Amino acid sequence: MLDRLQLHLKQKAKIGKYIFLYMFCVLFSLESTAALELEKKATKHLNIGSNNANSAVSAPETDKIKDEPERIGVVATVNGEPVTVMDILEVCGLQESRLPHMFKGAQLKEEVKKLRLKALDEVIDRKLVYQEFKEKGYQLPKEFVEENMDHLMQNFNVNNRQELEKLLKARGSTMAEFREKVYENVAVDLLINERSYMDINITPKYVYDYYVKHKGDFTSPKQIRLQVLKLKTDGIHKDELNTISTHLKNLLKNKNKFADAVLLYSEGPNIEHAGDIGWIDMSKLRKDFLEYVKDLDSGDVTGPIKLKEAYYFLRVADIKQEKVQSFKQAKKSIKDEMMRERKEKGYKTYIEDLRSKAYIKEYL
Repeated sequence: MLDRLQLHLKQKAKIGKYIFLYMFCVLFSLESTAALELEKKATKHLNIGSNNANSAVSAPETDKIKDEPERIGVVATVNGEPVTVMDILEVCGLQESRLPHMFKGAQLKEEVKKLRLKALDEVIDRKLVYQEFKEKGYQLPKEFVEENMDHLMQNFNVNNRQELEKLLKARGSTMAEFREKVYENVAVDLLINERSYMDINITPKYVYDYYVKHKGDFTSPKQIRLQVLKLKTDGIHKDELNTISTHLKNLLKNKNKFADAVLLYSEGPNIEHAGDIGWIDMSKLRKDFLEYVKDLDSGDVTGPIKLKEAYYFLRVADIKQEKVQSFKQAKKSIKDEMMRERKEKGYKTYIEDLRSKAYIKEYL
């Protein structure tokens, strides 16, 4: 297992780059003084240290928490190892900052709670994976960790380690702490990949069989794009509906007059765009309209359609015929979806096994 993992580390030197990029953004975007102070208080009790060797970096060791959770902002423990508020904010801080622009009051509080609980589950899962990484005695090559740190510097226009250290110091952190974060994240990502994803094999036959069985999923239905001229039965034309509808029927024999007629008479949607209501699946079009337009071609006009609420004139702006996606066109998306489902299943099984053997206590 160790040899296989070490080989995988060397072959996939750029794995996790975008995960680290996100983590780096979160780390530098949390400007809250209270949050930073909380992290410092929690860190004092974690007793994190690293053991550097010439060829490999040992995983940092963590002592079991000894203090009361409330004193250091601990929201859970995983086999005695604390999960702090800062750990959660590093996962969901950016998303949480957007919520006040979407919700307010009680709903905002509820959405924040849901987001943080989801983030807590993610943090717990990753801690379990990292604990297994350390228990198995795995190590990351030193150059692998350093290379990922270099990728982060490039993406944030930091030219050297001195500039990075200065930036970290301004944010209340250190190079050692940042290196530990990078180490932990890449170790977790690689072990998840090894345990959950490495043995997934989607054969061409399996993809083709899926395509044949679900061919309807790769069929685009017939669609119609309509323009609507609406005369409400209780609207401004209610006393002369029959007169105006007769006039429009004659006028619209010239199909190019539809836009002008909408501007002059319509009480319907999108008047400024000639009554265009966009694309609609033919199967979803209301039956009252379908009977009139099902045999029309692009550019044709029909009406008046006399209904209780209004008299309608319809113009078929365009038609898209039913289209079946070929296997050649669909096979990549099918394989990608199968891979996603298999990965989710593999990850779920792996995490459930780790959780079944762990002692987890939550304080939320």
